[in-house]
Amino acid sequence: MLMASFVSATEVRAEKQEIVQRPEADVSASAQKKVGPYDAPAHAAPKKTVITPAQRLESLFDTESISSLLNNRDDAIRERDLSAGYYVPAQTFGNLVPQLQPWRKWMQDRGFSFQFSYKGEGIANTGGGLSRGMDYAHELTLTTRFDLGKLVGWNGWILHAVMMERAGRQVTTDYVGDHRMLLSEVYSLSGHMAAHLADIYLEKSLFHNKVNINVGRLTLTHTYATSVLLCTFMIQCSAPVALKSQAGWSVYPKATWGGTIRLRPVRDLTLTTGVYAAGPLTSNPSGWAWGGEEHTGVMLPIELAWEPFLGEKKLPGHYKIGFGHDTSHYDDMLGSIPAAYQHDYLGHNGGPRDTFYFEADQMVYRKGGDHQMAGGYLLAGYIHNTPSVSVWSDLISFMSARRCSAFFLIDHSTVSV
Repeated sequence: MLMASFVSATEVRAEKQEIVQRPEADVSASAQKKVGPYDAPAHAAPKKTVITPAQRLESLFDTESISSLLNNRDDAIRERDLSAGYYVPAQTFGNLVPQLQPWRKWMQDRGFSFQFSYKGEGIANTGGGLSRGMDYAHELTLTTRFDLGKLVGWNGWILHAVMMERAGRQVTTDYVGDHRMLLSEVYSLSGHMAAHLADIYLEKSLFHNKVNINVGRLTLTHTYATSVLLCTFMIQCSAPVALKSQAGWSVYPKATWGGTIRLRPVRDLTLTTGVYAAGPLTSNPSGWAWGGEEHTGVMLPIELAWEPFLGEKKLPGHYKIGFGHDTSHYDDMLGSIPAAYQHDYLGHNGGPRDTFYFEADQMVYRKGGDHQMAGGYLLAGYIHNTPSVSVWSDLISFMSARRCSAFFLIDHSTVSV
């Protein structure tokens, strides 16, 4: 089977995501350093930009863990918070209609900002499968942010809401003949609604921005086992297939009730955990029918991430280990016994599902551009689900990706076992 794909994305942004450069001990030495064409943007653009507290997570203790074994200047978190803006559904730099900037700034100063984006995907099956053919699908997304401190006096509270519309056809079912792995990223789970409600949740930063909490309707794969780099691969966005295909892991745009807490024990480690309702991914396809949504148990995820910058070029890396326990009861998929023999053999009754994962991505060269993530990467990961109750029990992936300042995807390759 041979596949060809084309992806386009357009975005109208109400506010620009920026990263703060943290102060260094020797400011004069840093200022005198000659800037090269491949240096990190922190050195190329020393001007500091203030961002909102919710975008930044301070460490509980001003020290490092694994990074303490490296050269002192190789600690990325010392200079800037890489976690801020690490995952966004559609990331571009600049605005489609810059003439609206004064109006957008006027709204933002009063507590409201928004982002509207369009993403179109055309995928063709050029050989194998059921037949040759091409399908198109698109996604229109409206992301809104309400600063409740400016609007109603609830200082530090932010209300986030995401609505979207998906339309089109899925090449996997039309021409490939696979009903378990969807090749198009922006297809499915939206119910083909004109305004599907995805995330809607409250965010609050506590203890001088050292602890961040989110409560409401959230998608797990925007917080756990995710990476902005995974969305350079349509089939992997926003989490690996072996994880997001499981019922307990709500994948965008399928949100569920829950809450998460994120903190940084030291500068180079981030700990995230939470409690979420678990249920079928196909339940509540519109996103609005909260009362009729089916819940089968509770999902309990936890993730620890090491986020260093390595070498003179300050190459970012992310190394994550995580675990999730879904208390829902799932039928046994390996030891089912035909009805005629159930009295002669002892079967397994199924049970809850556990998921373990490890994910890593590391920049191997810096391209230069408008942001610190522009460059070439190597990615790898491993996912294990309880075999007796899972369609996907083990997945090993090796990938490479290259990002630039204007588009997500330049080239990529992937090998999965």
